[in-house]
Amino acid sequence: MVCLMSGVPLTNDFRKELYKTACEMGRKGCEKKVFRHPDFECTVTTDFSYCGFNSMGGVKFTAEIEGNTVKGKVVFLVTNFDYTEDGIWVPVIPVPRSHSASKAQYN
Repeated sequence: MVCLMSGVPLTNDFRKELYKTACEMGRKGCEKKVFRHPDFECTVTTDFSYCGFNSMGGVKFTAEIEGNTVKGKVVFLVTNFDYTEDGIWVPVIPVPRSHSASKAQYN
């Protein structure tokens, strides 16, 4: 699983819940699912479009999260719908445009 963008801080438990929800949605062919937590409500959606990032690719999911202290969006890819506790959440850290690597040219 690859986190492409997160507008909210994510705990390990919450990441696992997102991953588990996405795997269940993928296996069932479900495009939208809402789950509630005492502190927030989350709506996970997908159109099952495939998205690639670097050497990884998977189905793109979006989670809209809203609660008393949290509000934002998380976009992530799921490479496989077989949920495991060992699933890896890889955050993406974009290189700022002012960084010299962003100006590199490959011949």
